[in-house]
Amino acid sequence: AGSPDLNPIENLWNFFQNKVVDGDPKTFDEFKNILVDCWWQDISQEYIRNLYASMPRRIEAVLSADGKMTKY
Repeated sequence: AGSPDLNPIENLWNFFQNKVVDGDPKTFDEFKNILVDCWWQDISQEYIRNLYASMPRRIEAVLSADGKMTKY
């Protein structure tokens, strides 16, 4: 039950991380602006819905892997 594969928020954090790396901020304000822009402009409701819709597949994958790492 503690598998990170069962937590869709990890995908969202990864999305943010990729945006920050791509934006290559040099100051805290640049960093903050990337995160704010990402939150308000880049993350769609469809993306969030897809994360939640993936839960049955995530659960099945974790069970099949006996709680070990999965592709998620």
